[in-house]
Amino acid sequence: MGTANKTSTRNKNDTKKLELQMSGMVLSTRLPLFAACLLITACGGGESSQPLADGSDPTALTEGGPWSTPLVDGTNGSSDSLGSANDGGDTGLRPGVYLTDIDSNNGGSDEAITWISGSGRFVTAINSVNSVFGNVEADSEGAQFSGSAANLFYTDQWNRAEGSLNGIVEDPQSLSYSISGEYNASAALMRLVDLSNESISLDILSDSYLSLDQTTSFTIGSQGGLTGSDSTGCVFDGQISIQSSSVNVFDVTFEATNCGATPTSSPSERNGRYNGLGSYDSINLRISFMSANNTVILPFQGD
Repeated sequence: MGTANKTSTRNKNDTKKLELQMSGMVLSTRLPLFAACLLITACGGGESSQPLADGSDPTALTEGGPWSTPLVDGTNGSSDSLGSANDGGDTGLRPGVYLTDIDSNNGGSDEAITWISGSGRFVTAINSVNSVFGNVEADSEGAQFSGSAANLFYTDQWNRAEGSLNGIVEDPQSLSYSISGEYNASAALMRLVDLSNESISLDILSDSYLSLDQTTSFTIGSQGGLTGSDSTGCVFDGQISIQSSSVNVFDVTFEATNCGATPTSSPSERNGRYNGLGSYDSINLRISFMSANNTVILPFQGD
């Protein structure tokens, strides 16, 4: 639960406008994030979800080597991979929270939320069993970017599919990219300006948070230490890091041990090192993040 001195600087009229753009993806009336997707898997499919931008054949995307992206192999994106965008500047590939429309070459589509960190990492959260993790790097002029992308999704088992990503900075608030490899898709991203530009710090995040379904808890310490547990016996231990205090995106890394089984995952699948991205809602005093290990997704939203 958040402390009383955590106040919002977000323009409420702009927030309302963003809610309408979310087209039913909003659970909280003030947080234009992926709450409904995470808790009831309402965006992009149910418990047996289709992979990214392919509505017909989930098994066609399951081939590929080990995870190669920073968010799922435990390595870090380059600290200067987004160049001057790390400070939230007005040019180039800008970190932040983006409303995302993804379209496949066979006509399938999904609405999602994408976080881009100044570390070069990105996460596209489609729902609690279907998300994309990767890294991007801008060119020297900041007009184009490229990287790798890995789709993690659940059908009757956990699957992964990898591809390469190439994109264009359309204007200071809009991006587009294409993905090719085991899957082919294109995406248009609109930066949620007020949410993205809210100030963030470890002091602001420092608190204890209980998931909205009351099964999982995390505590963030004043130095960014992260601890937590869930109702199956999982124990979490890791770190929160912030690339820029002027961009409302944080990186999260933690180890999960002693996890019990869930309807979709075995203990061995759930244990391991998780990496992800998230942001803070200063109106509802709530954090949201999407993370993954080599096998499964772990989403969290709590206050």
